Amino acid sequence: MAVEFESEDAAKMFYDDYSRSLGFVMRVMSCRRSERDGRILARRFGCNKEGSCVSVRGKSGSVRKPRQSTRGGLVTSLSLSLAEDPSRSSNPRDGRVLARRFGCNKEGRCVSVRGKSGSVRKPRQSTREGCKAMVHVKYDRSGKWVVTKFVKEHNHPLVVEPRQARQTLDEKDKRIQELTIELRNKKRLCAAYKEQLDAFAKIVEEYSNRMSKRVESVVENLKEFEHIEQ
Repeated sequence: MAVEFESEDAAKMFYDDYSRSLGFVMRVMSCRRSERDGRILARRFGCNKEGSCVSVRGKSGSVRKPRQSTRGGLVTSLSLSLAEDPSRSSNPRDGRVLARRFGCNKEGRCVSVRGKSGSVRKPRQSTREGCKAMVHVKYDRSGKWVVTKFVKEHNHPLVVEPRQARQTLDEKDKRIQELTIELRNKKRLCAAYKEQLDAFAKIVEEYSNRMSKRVESVVENLKEFEHIEQ
């Protein structure tokens, strides 16, 4: 039997919880849309270490290819401050902002590959390791989202942080508690509705019995009246 979900978000939440418990980070990947209305018909979720980055030498590697910097060292800016104390950036009493500086996006300089200021950014370590772990879900005619492919194996160590694992368990316990309370409230509400319906049904039954007796009385009176006329 195929694994089904009520929606794409439900599948995403499930795989995210699965990734947290197993020790990797989920990444929302490619999707397929309808050519008629643009609706998403299929979605792929995977590990954040999927794929690989282009290295400095132009090949796949663990170091990203350096990007061109957009910083040009411009110093054009506009400063605004409140009249009460322009020398402070925030109020120590209530944390209100007292001064703000706006500038050009080319302000400052980036550290180049050689460790000096330049026009090329220092490359960052890549998190991609070519991991193939993923799950593919597809919208079915029944209205459900069905899992069509699942790859479990990872090509890198899986590490579950104690704090993260505890937080995941705490979130699940909290959600279970919330659902339990909601279910209890729903049951109480259903019991109250049932009690009201039973009371209403009893009133209807009593009214129906009274009307039946009145009808029977009217019929008997008509019979007696017909007998007297004869």
